[in-house]
Amino acid sequence: MIWHIVKKDFLENFTSARFVAGFLICMFLVPYTVFTGTKGYESRIDLYQRDVKKSEEIFSKAQVYAQIQPVVNIPPSPLTIFCKGISDQSGSQVSLANSEIPTFAGGVATIHENQFLNRFVSLDFINILAIVLSLIGVFLSYDIFSREKENGTLKLLLSNRVTRSDFFLGKVGGILMTFVPLLLVCYMLVFLILWISPSVSLTGDDYIRIALLILFSLLYLAFFVFLGSYISSKSRTSSTSLIIGLFIWCFLLFLLPATMTYLGRNLAKSENYSMVKLNMGDVEGEFWKKFEEINKQTEKETGTVNHNCMMCADWNYGSVMMLFTPLEHMEFQRRMHENIGPVVLDYATKKWHLQEAYLNQLYHQQKMIKYLSCLSPSEILKYVAASLCRSDMENHVDFMDQARKYREIFFNYYKEHKMYASFDYFTPQKESEIPRTQEEAVRQSEDWVRNAKPESTFDFSSIGFVNTANLPRFSYKEKSIVSGLSDQLWILTAMVTACIFLIWITYRSFIKYDIR
Repeated sequence: MIWHIVKKDFLENFTSARFVAGFLICMFLVPYTVFTGTKGYESRIDLYQRDVKKSEEIFSKAQVYAQIQPVVNIPPSPLTIFCKGISDQSGSQVSLANSEIPTFAGGVATIHENQFLNRFVSLDFINILAIVLSLIGVFLSYDIFSREKENGTLKLLLSNRVTRSDFFLGKVGGILMTFVPLLLVCYMLVFLILWISPSVSLTGDDYIRIALLILFSLLYLAFFVFLGSYISSKSRTSSTSLIIGLFIWCFLLFLLPATMTYLGRNLAKSENYSMVKLNMGDVEGEFWKKFEEINKQTEKETGTVNHNCMMCADWNYGSVMMLFTPLEHMEFQRRMHENIGPVVLDYATKKWHLQEAYLNQLYHQQKMIKYLSCLSPSEILKYVAASLCRSDMENHVDFMDQARKYREIFFNYYKEHKMYASFDYFTPQKESEIPRTQEEAVRQSEDWVRNAKPESTFDFSSIGFVNTANLPRFSYKEKSIVSGLSDQLWILTAMVTACIFLIWITYRSFIKYDIR
């Protein structure tokens, strides 16, 4: 008997005007959002490839080791086509300087060339799913019981051998069965567009994530079916049920998240970043005092006061790309780099303590907003989808942590291998090639100009590059599915619990439903 009711309601819903209208809206919006998402992903891939090439050139075209300040990049995930999360607002690359541990990523990939277009925000597939399909769920379920009562069929059916439990399961099952083909068609459209796009390549892990996303999407839609069914079981007329259902739908999808975001920002306030910069400036002032002390001490030890150089093209807490300069001045710079290099790293760590405290405030604020806004099922869907699509805050924080860890490994390599104490750190000339006198330095400079024929004073293209084969390189490791979902386990549990609770109270309400 249950199957007959499911089949009857499935066919009625499938051919109803409201389902057809919702289906046509999905057939228009889903391809549009996926197509625009695919184009955005292609642009991010192009930008990522260019950035990776530039980052590699930092190593391959370095003429002295002091020039190497690594830049690391996070590859864009093709699953951001489904859910962009915070990928549009967070940066895609991190510069790792010896003087500062990075607080935020830079290189936002979604900034338009025309900056006036940045105010226009495009919806992604999950946003469409959260809004349109949940609305269809409300429209299909608002009269699930009240219509039968108004038509008089409910009293007739229950007067026969049909039990209330069978009728309840059949009606709810019929609506859920209606959503299965609709949801599958939406995802098949996505796969079709991705299949014809040459730049999108999905891995086995990606397909598992998409399968989990489909399952959670069905759970999300079930929530609104159960919600509409409960309202219908408590309403005397279908019009009353529809009005209440639409009000609750608007509240859950729009009013509640905005209110909880505002509340979360006020409950967990963060320090103004300008104050953090001000405190970092105090640490920077302490560093420069230390720098002056080391400079004077080095002058005293080397007996060098006038730090002349025939040619130096850069500065990294000491001269860099120093050429054709007498040995005594070269030795002074070597000693300065040897003494100041580790100090620069130490003061970067001191500044990081201030930055880390500020970041922890931001993380706490975001988690507070997340906890509060997850009272809305649409926000739960977005958080879980962003986690599965690698576009949530946790994935970005993990990337930043990996970047900072790599920075620590990279500059520890410099300290352990005494790079700061070598001439290779700041000059391409070997120690045996460094001139001993000013006259020899002038002669070397003139010979170089005559033989290399530089196009400008600082054209060093004729000078070779340092060997960077043994330097540590960055390799980004993506979080596993289990690790990503473990961060969202509590909201997954909350969603499942809410659905179970709704179906239970709806069942209890219908059992007591007055059919007269």
